[in-house]
Amino acid sequence: MKKIVGILAAAALATSAFAEINVSSWGRTVVIPLNFAGENADGDKEVLSGAGANWDDAAGGKMGKDGVSFSGSSENAGMALDIAYAGSSLGVGDNANLWVKPVDMLKLTFGKVDYNNGRQDFCYGTFDHTWRLQGMAVGEGLSVGGRGVTGFVVNLNPIENLWFDYAAGVKADKAYKTLWDGASFGVGYNIPEVAKIRAVVIGKDGSYEKDGSYVKQVTKDGKNVGCHAIIQAAADITAVENLFITVGASVPTTFGNAYSLNSTTKYETTKYKLDEDKGTIVVDKDNSSGKVETNTADNEYIKASLGARYTLDMLTFNALFDSKIGVVSGKAKPNSDGTEGDYENNGFGYLLGFGVDVNFTDSLALITDVRFTNDVYQGVVGTKTNNDGSSEAIYNRGKFGAYVGIEQKLTNGVFGAGVEMGTNKAVIEALDNSFTVAIPLMIQVGL
Repeated sequence: MKKIVGILAAAALATSAFAEINVSSWGRTVVIPLNFAGENADGDKEVLSGAGANWDDAAGGKMGKDGVSFSGSSENAGMALDIAYAGSSLGVGDNANLWVKPVDMLKLTFGKVDYNNGRQDFCYGTFDHTWRLQGMAVGEGLSVGGRGVTGFVVNLNPIENLWFDYAAGVKADKAYKTLWDGASFGVGYNIPEVAKIRAVVIGKDGSYEKDGSYVKQVTKDGKNVGCHAIIQAAADITAVENLFITVGASVPTTFGNAYSLNSTTKYETTKYKLDEDKGTIVVDKDNSSGKVETNTADNEYIKASLGARYTLDMLTFNALFDSKIGVVSGKAKPNSDGTEGDYENNGFGYLLGFGVDVNFTDSLALITDVRFTNDVYQGVVGTKTNNDGSSEAIYNRGKFGAYVGIEQKLTNGVFGAGVEMGTNKAVIEALDNSFTVAIPLMIQVGL
């Protein structure tokens, strides 16, 4: 027995000689000392303050996100563990997993995995450098999103530049909810200095998880959708010097005809109405509107996206287009036999963005970003019933936002300061749809 233990100890010691252990830390905090937020419910102008990581809500006094990452690896095995503090809690961050390579071209990862292989990213401006404009926070996962799971990931690289993968979240449920529902299959091929091409298939079983329970998806005639998929594809093109282009699309095999109905809430005539101008439900002081129902239908719309970046000396130009095609827009008139009409899904939502970065030096830059979306892109806030029995979708209003600021790169950190402005609650913690302004300050540190 002692001999066996000695052999195992020697093997572990020999293996550790080729292992690599890493410890790193990262954090980002955004503070908004002044936010000219518009009018409150009493009609008074207010100036607010807020803080947090730029992807979080500023309410509640959160002070950003700080984390420490541990990782260790040899040629054929490894681990990763992230510990993060955000708000008022300390816990597991994006990763807590183990991995092995039984053979050189096969990698198996078990645990919590922040898996983004193949994701279509185009990060610039407010998304990357300061507080993200609300309702226009587009940058990561345009048409091909992240694929993080708490389960397992299989990576296969049979030849150089060609990859296949499979990611699935393990559920204590029927096996297909692990192996198909929410699982993703990917394939990609990299052409060095020309393009990175990939496609991802995401399995769906006719329902989706919301607030801890599954919400049923139905077709226009009320039948269960059943198993289907969302097919995503993207290409990053780098064939032209100083020019980066990413193009992508996401298409559900139901082609937008799978709906999930949100809960119905009825507002009586004497209390509430839909304000079509503000795109929200307000108190009906004049008692002049009809019945309002907030039941809406969400559908798996088609997406298409395009990003372009061009560098010319000290200037970097960024342009972004993102779209939602076939957004559900309420029910048509009742059928002649008195049954409910079909849902109309011909809405076209789009986002346009443009920005210029001016790099004065290697460490000092001017960051600008302007973004606009139409109302369909922002989604439906409620449904108004017309006199003829048809229903009309009321959308959130379209948004406009802009940012201009200075960013200073330090030895192991970044400091940014600027002015963010926008309409229709695009600025963080804006109270109404008027033009509002905030002054965000950002610190990011990595060790």
